[in-house]
Amino acid sequence: NGNSHYINEKESITYLHCLRSISDGVLVGVNTIIKDDPLLTTRQIKGPNPTRLIIDPSLKLTNKYKIFKNNNKNIIFTNSPKEKKLNNTTIVKFPKKNFTINIYEYLKKISLTNILIEGGPTTLSHFMELRLLNYMQFIISPSIIGPGIDSVKLKPISNLKDAIRLKNTISKLGKEIIVTLNFNG
Repeated sequence: NGNSHYINEKESITYLHCLRSISDGVLVGVNTIIKDDPLLTTRQIKGPNPTRLIIDPSLKLTNKYKIFKNNNKNIIFTNSPKEKKLNNTTIVKFPKKNFTINIYEYLKKISLTNILIEGGPTTLSHFMELRLLNYMQFIISPSIIGPGIDSVKLKPISNLKDAIRLKNTISKLGKEIIVTLNFNG
């Protein structure tokens, strides 16, 4: 309902905006835009805004969302045959097959190589399953709010030898904890 950004402390929001400022692009799925209507900018700090990258397979977004109401650049990835004009947006179409790999290759081709994935569990899981992540961070707030959504939606494994085992570091940021998972080693 758009209130999720109030879970974290101000320091964590500033940290997120710092991550955005050093990223070429920030990637989310269509559901993040529909549910939260985020700006995906660095407004809490001085720094460049990343290109906003949105996965919208059905091309259901409209110009009513905040990301279409300023001059920051958007790229939408879709496999929809629809034709649509959205403000400050390039629409890139790929077939369903190898969709995530095609996005990854396209971003490399246009020199957007440092991508911050802020998307929900579906977006994150597609990149994780294809081993296209270098690092993943979770910011843990000392707030108990009841059940939430899954952070990832991976296919179940049948044997623990198939588990993704990662190096990790744990840092403290104000009252919160940042867990960093390293997919490179």
